[in-house]
Amino acid sequence: MESYKKITPVFVLIGSIFISTLIVSNIIAVKLISIFGIVLPAAVIVFPITYIFGDILTEVYGFRRARMVIWLGFFSNFVVVIFIVLAQILPSASVWKSDEAFSQILGFAPRVLIASFTAYLFGEFSNSIVLSRVKIFTKGKFLWIRTISSTLIGEFLDSFVFITIAFIGLLPLHVVLRMAFFQWAFKVLYEIAATPVTYLIVGIVKKKEGKKYLYAVHNYSQGESPSSNGLEKSGVTVRVYIGQTLVRTYKASPEKVGNVWVVFGIDENGAFHDINSYLGTTKSSDGVKKIMKDILLSGNFNSQSVITSSQKEQAREL
Repeated sequence: MESYKKITPVFVLIGSIFISTLIVSNIIAVKLISIFGIVLPAAVIVFPITYIFGDILTEVYGFRRARMVIWLGFFSNFVVVIFIVLAQILPSASVWKSDEAFSQILGFAPRVLIASFTAYLFGEFSNSIVLSRVKIFTKGKFLWIRTISSTLIGEFLDSFVFITIAFIGLLPLHVVLRMAFFQWAFKVLYEIAATPVTYLIVGIVKKKEGKKYLYAVHNYSQGESPSSNGLEKSGVTVRVYIGQTLVRTYKASPEKVGNVWVVFGIDENGAFHDINSYLGTTKSSDGVKKIMKDILLSGNFNSQSVITSSQKEQAREL
């Protein structure tokens, strides 16, 4: 299998946008705005963007990389809070007359901080986990189902955890639930409206960053015998797991000839393609690499329709 993707400038850019929108949303959340008569924190116009870019991170780079950026966002936000609190503690200059305004806008109550950090972790991780799980279930198709379903759950947890921790006991229960519901509904509608933009960005990033993967079994003991049937006699079985979930099982087919068994491929969208094709090479490991390169460069995983360069060479010899 091809090695795991390295950190790229595009990945850094997307991660930076994710973290920046997270920090900005926490700063501007102090202002209350009115949308169609509903009072909401100003952060609702920015915070959903973190979910959009969180979806892009998970969709293109996988849960492992998305998890790394989520934790980076958490610690970056924590650092910002520390320095804002430190600025409040430091003695003011005699010419500075805006201490009260500064504290009113940038001051953080401990309860609100706990609510914010807890809701962020619950919301972002659930969003990323749901999207990655639904991607497996849909076999890499129907991106809109993944983004909307993950947002429904992630934003629900974020909104209700934050509002509950921050305001329960201070406001009547029905008011707390109403605030949480409208905040959740607005964020979900925001995500739905932004779905075409998400599709556009995912498409651009996948075109730039996306990679295909092939898995093949090489009968090394008969590496220079293209017509060998050692793979068929071996009874070899390939099992594919995602986490602890078995998603594919392949068994060497009877009456097949070839010393290279190209088992399956994974395209740029993370979808599996069952190839199950037997090919032959006379160049041992170098021949295997050449076969896989030809299939990857063919533009699809339908190996039956791919005439590799090694096969062309054998045809010329005949």
